Amino acid sequence: MIVLVFLVALFCIQLTFTVNASEPPQIIVDLTVSPSIQTTIAAQTCAGLLNRARSPTSVYTLMNEPYDSQWLEDIHNITDPKLKTVDELISICFSTTSVVKGYILYNYTIQQALVPNLITLSGLLDAVLLEDHFATMDTPLLYDANVEWVGYTALDASRYVYDNYVNFTSTLAFMNPGYDNAAYPRDPPLTGTLQPGLIDYITKNRIFNFYLNDACVKGTPEYEFMLMMTTNNPWPRPIPVYGYNDAYPIAGDIFEAETGCTEAHNMGQIASTNVNNLAFFSRQETTTTPIPQNPVEKQQFNSSKTYITLVIGDGDNISYLKTSRKSWMQQRMSYCSADPSYPGCFPLVWSISPQAAHLAPDWLEWYYNASYATRHDFFMLPPSGDLYSYPSEMPSDVLEFYVSNTEQDCTVLSTSATVEWEWFGHWKVAVDSYFPRYAENNIVRGIFTVNVPFNLPTPTIFNPDEYYRIVSESVVVFKSREWRGTDSGDTPFSHHNFLTVEQMASELNHLPLGTVSWIYITSDGGGNLDMLYDLVQILDEHVMIVDHETLIDLALQRG
Repeated sequence: MIVLVFLVALFCIQLTFTVNASEPPQIIVDLTVSPSIQTTIAAQTCAGLLNRARSPTSVYTLMNEPYDSQWLEDIHNITDPKLKTVDELISICFSTTSVVKGYILYNYTIQQALVPNLITLSGLLDAVLLEDHFATMDTPLLYDANVEWVGYTALDASRYVYDNYVNFTSTLAFMNPGYDNAAYPRDPPLTGTLQPGLIDYITKNRIFNFYLNDACVKGTPEYEFMLMMTTNNPWPRPIPVYGYNDAYPIAGDIFEAETGCTEAHNMGQIASTNVNNLAFFSRQETTTTPIPQNPVEKQQFNSSKTYITLVIGDGDNISYLKTSRKSWMQQRMSYCSADPSYPGCFPLVWSISPQAAHLAPDWLEWYYNASYATRHDFFMLPPSGDLYSYPSEMPSDVLEFYVSNTEQDCTVLSTSATVEWEWFGHWKVAVDSYFPRYAENNIVRGIFTVNVPFNLPTPTIFNPDEYYRIVSESVVVFKSREWRGTDSGDTPFSHHNFLTVEQMASELNHLPLGTVSWIYITSDGGGNLDMLYDLVQILDEHVMIVDHETLIDLALQRG
């Protein structure tokens, strides 16, 4: 046993993951001092075009600080970048005629609601999007929206782009141009400002970008268009939807996962609103080779113990991976460096988007290498596998693709588990018709459920004394248990999701001996890493924190 532990430790020390060496950006532009949203939009459409594969020039923007500068230092060791101005960037853009063909003219003030559609047009026409009083350079005018789209609504503009260009687009994106739908869900006023971060990636990949507040509301013209568009297109199935659909913020944002937006139930979300530089990071070759995770020693089930896995949630959100979860991981590395023993460096599992494998392989490398530094951090798929979605609602043919995609994701990330979100009334369908599909290949062995909405009772597929159920003899489905922090605000029926550290410790300490369960941690109610450290320190000795693969094995042993 001593030799085994030594070999495992030695392997952990030597374990590293490296993607193909990425080239540093040739142009770095500071958009934190951009004089206007119009200037930022122009720079972002330009960055998207220049970051295309055939372009000889790459662009990196500083917009979301300090994170953009941190990633620049972490990945490319650039600490004092030589910055270009926006004017210099635009000049370079128009001189790169192999990539940029001209510009589109529009008026932001008059056409703000149409800007998402114009961004789509920018990518399709290989054109920079310019406000009228900025368009003074000697460059071809490819489209004048001030003339062509006079009197257009967002629905008119969406129909125009669909009718003329849908077969040249790659997938779908929602981008709110500035509607205040949080305060006014129905007919919201256009009083805010468009969030421009994702523009570069949308432009680069010719994504059908749009925003219709009633796109998912049956009985409206917007819904009829949405249904027609999502059933007649060249896009993958299920359809990956970038950005974020924040319309009708009921029970969260009721349409955010997209699956229930239309009766086709053929979409899922890649939460990525306002994430800049994906056009640059996705220049890197997609990660397709399996990335090793930290090895663990196999444990034998002990009926006198209680086994718990702690999972950091919301890893499907690309913005979180870029910002807050990176900060948490850095904090975690610091804690484990100071005390690498258990419980000072207890096993901790992070949900992480498999979409990072193509959106930002460098980020994925950073996270995995961070886990190797601690030796006790692990990764699983976020809700609900390949995409943030409610898979049990998907038709059988779409679900077949979804299962295959999720299994491929698990293979690349070297995990056998996924978090699963479903609406509270769909769990029986999931257990009967969806989860058993994973038993065939035995790649996905663990499904960690989270109820939607979170404050309703846990799924009725479990008896009160059940913490998991084994489906098709090999797939372990774990009962939902979410901890959002300690501040519940005014959310009704949610006290159990917002326990204090002492209350959560008491719950875990008093579980029946032999329990095999988990906790899904989010930051919605102030949840943070220190909360987990405080929790682990006051757990009884019989409560063991384990990684997700161990938890699955223990559940299968227990039966």
